[in-house]
Amino acid sequence: AGYEIAFSGRNVQPFHWAAGVFEGDIPAYTLLNLSAGYQISKNVRLAATVSNLLDHQAYQIFGGSLIGRQAIGNFTITF
Repeated sequence: AGYEIAFSGRNVQPFHWAAGVFEGDIPAYTLLNLSAGYQISKNVRLAATVSNLLDHQAYQIFGGSLIGRQAIGNFTITF
């Protein structure tokens, strides 16, 4: 049994996007992510990941949706 924690980040500098009718500038953004897991036993693991931890509203393509905080959990059994 044991814990696992990971912290990561990504910084994107501003750039110009052009795809079909969608064309424009994407502003710079920084995203921070946190993952944690716990190995309950040899065959059972519980984990969670939070992407965009600070809920920075950003879009990655011009014309795309704003991407906010997202959390995902999982429970894994191996045999």
